Amino acid sequence: MNDTPSLPERDLPPGRQRQLKEHLMHEIRQHPEPGGAASGRRKWLLPAVGVPALAGALAFALFSGGAVGGTDAPERGVRTEAAPGGASSVVSAVQLLDQAALVAAAEAPVEIRDDQYVYVSSLTQQLGELTRDREVWKAVDGNRVGLLRREGEEDVPLDESDLTYRRLQTLPTDAEAMLEWLYGQQEHMDEERDTHQDAYVLVADLLLESLVPPDVAAALYGAAALIPGVTVVPDAQDLAGRQGIAVSRVSSYNPDRSEELIFDEESFELLGERSVALTDLDFEDGSVAEGEALHASAVLERAVVDEAGTRP
Repeated sequence: MNDTPSLPERDLPPGRQRQLKEHLMHEIRQHPEPGGAASGRRKWLLPAVGVPALAGALAFALFSGGAVGGTDAPERGVRTEAAPGGASSVVSAVQLLDQAALVAAAEAPVEIRDDQYVYVSSLTQQLGELTRDREVWKAVDGNRVGLLRREGEEDVPLDESDLTYRRLQTLPTDAEAMLEWLYGQQEHMDEERDTHQDAYVLVADLLLESLVPPDVAAALYGAAALIPGVTVVPDAQDLAGRQGIAVSRVSSYNPDRSEELIFDEESFELLGERSVALTDLDFEDGSVAEGEALHASAVLERAVVDEAGTRP
């Protein structure tokens, strides 16, 4: 489809590992024959050393006259009640994502040296576990060992195969080109895969535990606005207790849950994500009531540091 490399496999945040297992079990139930199951959390097409690149041509779908308004196209978001605070004029997922794209595009690019590290601190929680701290240090150019530190566990080195800032810089900076690239990562997958869901999940994976160049972040938000089935949640709260507004998509692999990306309701900064139960669910290691999170993460800080293991 294109001649650009794809993403390397990377360490999965807590909770996402559980989601992979659940996706896999769903596939096994649907396709019990040997070799019929496919992992819900994919291994990207990219070899360990390369990463995305592409170019395209299309601006984000903005509203007539630049004003925030509704949309009647069901594949571009669903009209809901207005959200509070700075998001009071947002009534669809398209508007929220377009606004996030505009804010991201307005950010000044950060000058980062190849010998530095991108640092991301977050809170994570999954079913049956307490909230834990998580920190990652990723080498900007991918040529040095990074670090993953999880509360209560030994440190884990991150090698050059992990996603890097330099690789993120090669991603498309146009919404439609980005969407094409997201779908292109799935060319090797089973025909029964939901490419829309996989693209939506990949957007979240790229944005949450990285420092994304402003133009690339804007393209990711713009692409997410073009994915069918994404709706807005006017009242959401992240794992750190911060109030926000979210976009959501019901998982086609697990239709009893919805995957949310939570934004600050005034700044439209991405705060975190959560998987929310749409009905009461029981598991071997616990239960979740309707409306509660099966897993969640909240990004607390993003920064650039000179050494792995040091904090800003």
